[in-house]
Formats: sequence, structure tokens, C-alpha cells
Amino acid sequence: RIAIDGVPITGKNYVLVTAFAMNGNLRQKPAVGSLGAISIGQGEFQVTGNLNTYFDDATYANYVINQTELSFDILFFDVDDQYILYDFPSIKLKTGAPAIPGKNQDVTLNADFGAFMNSTLGYTALIQRFHEVQ
Repeated sequence: RIAIDGVPITGKNYVLVTAFAMNGNLRQKPAVGSLGAISIGQGEFQVTGNLNTYFDDATYANYVINQTELSFDILFFDVDDQYILYDFPSIKLKTGAPAIPGKNQDVTLNADFGAFMNSTLGYTALIQRFHEVQ
């Protein structure tokens, strides 16, 4: 689901393919006389990804051009009603242009995104596991 201020975008709001990577930029802190690292240094948490969506009008292209703040969440579940939710409350589409593959084919937008900390919610990414949604 792609949304602006928590409200799902209307129209063909369907994601065909997505991929994302999270990097905490952790690093070892070695010291003379110590076997292994004495500590782990914390770096900036980064989330990057890609969304391939249906493109039914210029709206998505304008989100890329205008650097509009969006949110993106995706829910996975299995036959045993176990769910996992990935929530990125603040993303911006960095690159992307509509792909027009040919006659009688759907137009899609393949866009890279970066996530950043949401000032209201206080997080960049949330991963939540739960059972059965009522």
C-alpha cells in the first residue's frame, strides 16, 4: 500500500514488485591487545528500495519529480495466519520513469526510493510479527 499522510493513494495503487534493503552501517572497533572487536560502532540507519507499480496517470511521475513524501507498507502472511508487516512511514521516490512496453500492454513505473525517519512516529522502518487479523 502506498499512501500520503496515511491515506491510500486512489486509482491503480498496485505494486507489482518491490525490494528493499536495510543497513545499520555497523562497524567493528578493534584495539591493540584485544582478540576481536572491543565494541561495535553504530552508523546511520539507511533503507533503500524499489517499487514497480501500475502507472495510470501522471501522478506517480509527479511524486518522483516533486520529491513528495509518501509512506509504504507491505503485509505478508501464510496459511497458518502468521503475519509480518514492513512499514516505511516516510519515503521519497528518487528515480523512475513510466515504462511503455508496447501496444496492448500495461504502463508501469519502476522507481527507486529512500526511507527516512518520520518526525511524528519517530522511526524509519517498523517490522512487526503477529497472528490472525480480526
